[in-house]
Amino acid sequence: VRLLARLGAGAMGVVYKGFHGPFAREVAVKFMTSTGASAHERFLREGRAAARVDHRHVIKVIDAGMAQGRVYLVMEFVDGRSLGDLLDAQTEQDRMLPPTDRPVGSFPNLAAVMQLGEQIARGLAAIHAAGIVHRDIKPDNVLVGHDGTAKVGDLGLAKAVEEPEALRLTGTGMVVGTPMYVSPEAIREPQSIAAPADIYCLGGTLYHLIAGRPPFMASTAYDVMRAHLEEKPVPLVQVRPGVPQDLARLVDRCLDKRPDRRPTAVQVAEALGTAGDRVGGNLGGVAAVGLIAAAVAGATMVGLWHLLAPSTEAVTVTVVPAQVRVLVNHPQAEVRIDQEAWQRVPEGPLPVPPGAHDLCVQVAGSGPLLRWSTRIEANPGAEATVAVTLAATPVPPVRVTLSGTGMAYRDGVAVGMDSQVVLDQVGTFHLGRWDGALWRTQAVEVDDRGQATPGTVQTSDRPDGPAWWRTCDDRLQPLPPHHVPCWWEVEAARGRRRLQPPPGWLMQQPRPADAAGPIPQLILAPLVEELTRSGGQLPSGDVATQLSGTYKGGLWAAGSPAVVVGAPTKSMGRIVLVP
Repeated sequence: VRLLARLGAGAMGVVYKGFHGPFAREVAVKFMTSTGASAHERFLREGRAAARVDHRHVIKVIDAGMAQGRVYLVMEFVDGRSLGDLLDAQTEQDRMLPPTDRPVGSFPNLAAVMQLGEQIARGLAAIHAAGIVHRDIKPDNVLVGHDGTAKVGDLGLAKAVEEPEALRLTGTGMVVGTPMYVSPEAIREPQSIAAPADIYCLGGTLYHLIAGRPPFMASTAYDVMRAHLEEKPVPLVQVRPGVPQDLARLVDRCLDKRPDRRPTAVQVAEALGTAGDRVGGNLGGVAAVGLIAAAVAGATMVGLWHLLAPSTEAVTVTVVPAQVRVLVNHPQAEVRIDQEAWQRVPEGPLPVPPGAHDLCVQVAGSGPLLRWSTRIEANPGAEATVAVTLAATPVPPVRVTLSGTGMAYRDGVAVGMDSQVVLDQVGTFHLGRWDGALWRTQAVEVDDRGQATPGTVQTSDRPDGPAWWRTCDDRLQPLPPHHVPCWWEVEAARGRRRLQPPPGWLMQQPRPADAAGPIPQLILAPLVEELTRSGGQLPSGDVATQLSGTYKGGLWAAGSPAVVVGAPTKSMGRIVLVP
């Protein structure tokens, strides 16, 4: 099967028009987009149910399978529109006219109502004969072909009467069907409904065709379902004067609150066929509507081909993948399509199955979680370019207490001497505290709700790890691991060595957590020797040159003697240590 065009999408699947080469005919192919065991079982159940029914008024499932990790159903293509679309397309003037007064060529006139009703009923009779209850008969689940032929589709809620496993998929108290047309028993006892429940839905659909609205209307689904349980619809002869009495009585019988009083699908079809003959002619009202080509196919469960009724010929779906090019300015960015595994963002485009996809890009590491997401529509054979702007997710400030005294660090940056460290973004943060003799560290995860989960406090006799070594700049772009001593560290080291302060050093009045200013060559060697007792060394010339751009000034680089790189002044530079 070769996919030709995207036809539409629903909550759990996307439908394409395709061409089956060996069969030389057009087909509809639906790919499932929803995940989860329940959704998979529903998809499978529909495939099993629909494959058992072969009738001209029921959409035929041809086969099912998997292509590029996506499950699909292949079914007959209906050139037409859903009955729901046709009702929505009516003008207000048409709605106000009784079907008996609507001229031939309008929709739905009386002939069209009875023709459509008879065909839906015959398709429903075939479904019931196969031991299946549809459970969601409504205008949106009936397709009307360009030739006026109605076909029942969307067996997504169908269950086999003798299939106990289907009952497990319908939880206790879970109403099945659509509130506008649902039967009373489907509201009270959804696990025990039978074929008469479909007749009630059919009666609601016929009422809508004649009256221009469903049997009950209310502002909430609860009120609509309460009306199905307790109230009677306004008689059709009052809503649309002139409607034949026998047609009105038939609809009333279908909408009877008691299932045992409703007619069967065969009886409804025969009654409508007899009444249609009396109305006269070949009931050609629907065929004159001028329907546009479209297809709606119902399916919402995963189904592998060998689990369905066997086909006489093999069907292979050849999917022309779509291409999505992700543009993101971060070398460590990862991308995820829907619920698939995370992967590094490639330089070229990503092949994805056609359809709607959830696209998420993130950078997860030490520090804030950078994240971006959107929903894209991927068309077969086309390439879409998505420009990503990563950003941290703010949350209300969270205060985390870190034991001990001395300078506190967060992901390689000194943050102060307070007993608490403030976190105000989603991410995984590595905290440390150094008092000159003991190094305490703790990892803290902050979620989207602003809840902090601290890890176990670890101790050692020298600083190390992600709380000490900085690995990214202020824009969270990666940098070589390094540590910038703060004023508190440099002053402590200078005091231990009893070194004279450089000119103007004490006049700067920095905060203890601020990065230490430039150091003259005169006191560099003893100061570096004292600082590196905690671990680290001066960087090489190449690393110092790379970091000098980040800190916008000269840095001391290792050498004999040490040299300043990244600035014209060669006698003063900042100290940066590397592992």
